[in-house]
Order: sequence, then C-alpha cells, then structure tokens
Amino acid sequence: MMLQLKCLLVFFGIHSFVSAQETTLLPTGKPVKSMYMVSRLSTMPGSSWQAGGGLVYGWGLLHSAGYQFNKVLGAGAGAGFELYGSGMPISLPVFAEIRTYLGKPKKVSPFAVWAGGWGFVNNGSNNGDEGEDVWKGGWMGKFQIGLLFGNHFTVHSGLSVQAMKRQWTNVWNQGFGTDNLLMQRLEFGVGLSW
Repeated sequence: MMLQLKCLLVFFGIHSFVSAQETTLLPTGKPVKSMYMVSRLSTMPGSSWQAGGGLVYGWGLLHSAGYQFNKVLGAGAGAGFELYGSGMPISLPVFAEIRTYLGKPKKVSPFAVWAGGWGFVNNGSNNGDEGEDVWKGGWMGKFQIGLLFGNHFTVHSGLSVQAMKRQWTNVWNQGFGTDNLLMQRLEFGVGLSW
C-alpha cells in the first residue's frame, strides 16, 4: 500500500526521489537519476478519415512522469486526452515512454521521446439521424523531437498514430459495416517540464 501511495505522489509531483549526492545535471537543471514530469499541449493536423475528407485539425493534452536513469535514458508512463477531428470520439491514451536528451545541458537542449500504449474511447456510440456509430479504441504510438528552453519550457513536433474501429449501421437502407481506421497525424506543441 505504501509503495502505491508513493507512486501516486510521484506521478502528481507531490514528492521527489532525488539523490542529494548526485552532481551531474540534466538539461532540466535536475540531477541525473531523478524523477521527471512533462505536460504538453499539441495540435494534430492530418487527413480526414471520411471519404473525400480534407485537412482536419485535432488536439491533444498529455501528461507523463518517469525516472531519468542517466543523460541518455529515461522511462515513464503517461495519460491524456486526444481528439482527432470533429465527429470523432475523444481518445484517452495510456502509454509508456522512453525519453532521451541529446547533447550536453545548454540553454536550449534537444530531446526525443518514443511512446506506445492503448487509446481508450470516451463514449461507445454516436447516434445520428441516419444510423449509429459505435467506436472502439486501439493501440497508439508517438515519436516526438523537440527543444527544451532553459529548465522548463518545451516545443516539439512529431508523428502520432492511433488505431480505432468504427462499427456503423444505416437505418435507411439497413446497411452495416466495420471500418478499421489508423489515424495518422503530424503533431506540433508546447509543454512544461519539471
């Protein structure tokens, strides 16, 4: 029970396990072998999943927490909200991530993040005048590269993919079917790291 409480406290930033003996610093200004947390807001432009679609804009808000083992390797977990376009259900991704800082600590330090997990769907169905859509979530993945300015402000870009399934029915012609979709999006965003 105590371990679970410590993990929750660490995830929400209430407690930190930082070694007082460590003197090597990460670009964030924290010692190597320390906890990290990152919150980020992104816009995700991409093609519509609908036939004849066009460019649509989605958005995402993610938070992750983890442990930086050294300058090169950090591992953590996160969760958030993502919307891939209007008429789409909100995806609730839960993921694991690998984080690395590239180069020595500077005022502007590059980083990279790889993440993978599962995107749950917030509502199971969407009823319309013409029928019903039932949405189901699926696996998700991300790759981001970015810059850390100072110790806390980040900008990033990357690629985001999310598998979804849409089961639909049409009341007018009694049609039905299943669409297996892979949402592919560019991602541009800002964040805070601490």
